[in-house]
Amino acid sequence: MEEITPFPGCPALDGYHWQTNSLSKIFHHNSHPISEDMLPGLGSGITDLFDRISEASRYFHKIAEIEEDAFRELEYLQRKHAPS
Repeated sequence: MEEITPFPGCPALDGYHWQTNSLSKIFHHNSHPISEDMLPGLGSGITDLFDRISEASRYFHKIAEIEEDAFRELEYLQRKHAPS
């Protein structure tokens, strides 16, 4: 079995979990030293942002449904009361 070797300049960081440790190494390699402990905090902030965007999206979708229903009703009333 081949041994896995890190990419050039990969920092040797001890970590708690392979995913957050890998991300932390990538950030360090790209001159953005973010600790592994900070990553879940950043992730929860991003998750909160996506939740807010999703909530707003549901709100605007509901407004679009209401407007569509209102225009459908207006079209019906126009046809019903149009002069023959």
